[in-house]
Amino acid sequence: MKRIGFILGDPAGIGPEVIAKAIQQYPEGYTPVLIGCRALYEQAFGPCPDMEFYDVPARKEIVAGHSTPECGRIAMESMLKAVELSKNGAIDAVMMGPITKSALDMASKYDSELPLFQEGYGNPLLASVVQGKGIYRASATGHIPFSAIPGALTQESVIRAARRVVWALERTREGVGPIAVAALNPHAGDGGMYGDEEERVLTPAILHLQQEGLPVSGPYPADTVFTRALRGDFRGVVFLYHDQGNIAMKSAMFGEGVVIYAHAPCPVVSVGHGSALDIAGKNIADPSNTIECIRIIKEMLGCS
Repeated sequence: MKRIGFILGDPAGIGPEVIAKAIQQYPEGYTPVLIGCRALYEQAFGPCPDMEFYDVPARKEIVAGHSTPECGRIAMESMLKAVELSKNGAIDAVMMGPITKSALDMASKYDSELPLFQEGYGNPLLASVVQGKGIYRASATGHIPFSAIPGALTQESVIRAARRVVWALERTREGVGPIAVAALNPHAGDGGMYGDEEERVLTPAILHLQQEGLPVSGPYPADTVFTRALRGDFRGVVFLYHDQGNIAMKSAMFGEGVVIYAHAPCPVVSVGHGSALDIAGKNIADPSNTIECIRIIKEMLGCS
């Protein structure tokens, strides 16, 4: 069976809990390999002598619900170990539990998992696509101030985001379908009345993608494009900035999105929610998003 490496994430958050529950509730068709702090995991969920475990020991006390730089270090070393294991063939896929970005930032040179994966896999084009309810979306710009978005939005950034969506769709059983590009300005600029990015940046990028033979169209008004995707008009959406896509998707399916890291050499995914420090250690966390991550990985690996 295929081997999935489970990064336990922030040990003070719900990552270890949702992964333990998901493996228990959905154990079929794969072999789990756990990566994280074994002592903390077994303290909470009992001994697991029959499970393969790559231990990242804690050097300081960890308290559920209180993320610290030590939690960030454990998360970082767990991610680096997962990258190493996947590169040498010891695991076939990586599933990452939620991390606390501020703790990671305090403990390392990384402000999120993305630059760590880019560096570890040696591919600066590696970036995220979020899947929910069969819709795949990517953003042309990332974690930047709102005021910086227009300057960062280029034809190439739109083209790269669309190619990431295609990459993710190609690795599902359903294949590539129509992909929409959202507009930046109200009413898609309304012929230049409310801005010229649609004509100056987006339309040339879309034409370039169409010339490559990709089923990309737009730009469509951002306030309705995701509704159209939910209706079945599109299988993928390229949004132009982080919250433009996140607000739409999380309003429709909060906690259901699965993050897929496009251009990774093997399936690498993470949950679409955070560490939920407020409920950590209470054994009430819902593992359904983690279970969906496992399902997506198995689909990408082609195993039942």
